[in-house]
Amino acid sequence: MNLNKPKTAILIFLFITLIFSYPIYSRINSWGMHDWDQHLFYEGVPRTSILEFHQFPLWNPYQCGGNVMLANPQSSFISIHFTLTLLLGEVIATKIAILLYLFLGMLGMWFLCRQLNMQTVSSYIPPIILFLGGVYAIRMTVGHTNWFYLAYIPWIFYFYIKQETKYIIPASFLLALIFLGGGIHPFIIAVTILTTYTLFTTIKNKNTKAIKLTILLFLLFFPFASIKLVPTLAVYNEMLPIEQTDIQPNSFTIMLESLTNRNSDITQVYYSEDGYPWSLHEYYSYIGVLPILLFVISIILWKKEYWEYIAAAFFIIFLILSQNIFPVLWKFIYSIPGTSIFHGLSRLLFALIFFIAVSVGFALTHLEKKKNKQLTFIIIIILFFLVTDLTLVNSSLFKKGLYIEPQKAVSTDEFYTLYAEDKEFFTQQYLTFLNNKGIWNCYERFYPAVQGSIPKATFNGAEYSDYHGEAYIAGTNDELQITYFSPNKVIIKTNSQEGTLVLNQNYVIGWKVKVDGKRQEVTSTKGAVSTAITKDNKEVIFYYLPNSFIMGFIITIITILLSIIYYYNY
Repeated sequence: MNLNKPKTAILIFLFITLIFSYPIYSRINSWGMHDWDQHLFYEGVPRTSILEFHQFPLWNPYQCGGNVMLANPQSSFISIHFTLTLLLGEVIATKIAILLYLFLGMLGMWFLCRQLNMQTVSSYIPPIILFLGGVYAIRMTVGHTNWFYLAYIPWIFYFYIKQETKYIIPASFLLALIFLGGGIHPFIIAVTILTTYTLFTTIKNKNTKAIKLTILLFLLFFPFASIKLVPTLAVYNEMLPIEQTDIQPNSFTIMLESLTNRNSDITQVYYSEDGYPWSLHEYYSYIGVLPILLFVISIILWKKEYWEYIAAAFFIIFLILSQNIFPVLWKFIYSIPGTSIFHGLSRLLFALIFFIAVSVGFALTHLEKKKNKQLTFIIIIILFFLVTDLTLVNSSLFKKGLYIEPQKAVSTDEFYTLYAEDKEFFTQQYLTFLNNKGIWNCYERFYPAVQGSIPKATFNGAEYSDYHGEAYIAGTNDELQITYFSPNKVIIKTNSQEGTLVLNQNYVIGWKVKVDGKRQEVTSTKGAVSTAITKDNKEVIFYYLPNSFIMGFIITIITILLSIIYYYNY
């Protein structure tokens, strides 16, 4: 078996993936803890839009009284795994996707290590440290499935370090895929890794080539991501501001404990100075003591060919700890649109492990190059130990998180929105959606600042007196009949009524209306979608189709076509 061949690497990482993810198989139909509800919801609504209503998922009527779907930064349906969701359903498909991205991540890291000229056995160790480490496992356990796209980061870096313009295009495309798939956190991590490496490789090489290529990569990202980025930016000012005011408790001790403590008690909590709880999943990143010791060895060896990775690791440590040292700086950074959704800087631990893993790979390569059989045997032992240790510790997390028995929908009749009076219902967006209902006070950070829709009742059945139906006349409160309801489109029979017709969905730019087949102005009535009608009108069709989506779609398609033409003619 030739360990240098990609076919061999594929087989090895496929085998490791199947072993590591074994606990998932017996829980393939189970729901999970924490944010599994939210992210199954993100998968389920677009699936229904496409399969049942044959619509591109632009609007989500089930969330917050009506919310953007595509333009939500965490929407996940523009992704390679969503085909599985369409075929198998969101629950099973998401479980399979855990395996898919784990495999892709390890394989990408191996290709990166080979591109960096690491030796045969040594090139297998960084992928194991990075993806069998605790970050990926804990995020999947608590339902942060938009962290799938950590798997793209090694591939982005693989193309980027070739330091040629033609390879920046696929690197930028993959960065766009992270954003398009809802991976706002992996996106920020990827940007952090790229910019940090650019800084230190520029210092090392004493030229600006890396800076120019990084700028080009980011510039190309915008047209590739426009299909989602343009609609998101178009509604950004209409959304409730995302504020990050709490300072996450961080210290070098906590960081070291996160990397080396085998305790995976998910109920463990750290508290900030103002008493805000930070759960273990915000820290847990177990890779073990051995990789840390190997990283120390790489520092001691301090070879010219990889010192920028060591320096980058220390810089990431500084970034993580700096929120406590320079809180004013981080309040400013969190004021930049999109950054405050990152929540806690411990989420940069993946970037730290990335640079640690690469540094370890280089250090072991230095030893493997000596062609000493004993040293090579030791490196093989290290590889087997890491696979065994990380599998035993981190794979067990899946058993702890995927324990919720799936619940069946009990009512799929007419649609309306409910108010969740306590947390038990507040985190049941997915089940509520399966029952063809929405939650007004939703578990979401990106939703309209003005919620003009009105819930019909609470989960316990208490009805709201100011609810007048899903379509009604403002002022008289006469309810009108909805003859067709879907996420992007609603048809209403007017019954010779006149006045302001209100659709009980939040108003956001992009809503349009046809009255008896003719386009008419859409207005906002106390934050709800509305339009004027007369007694002569028969039918009103509200539909959500923002111009920003059309523009972004065209830009993305043209960019992809131009990229294909470029490579065809290259």
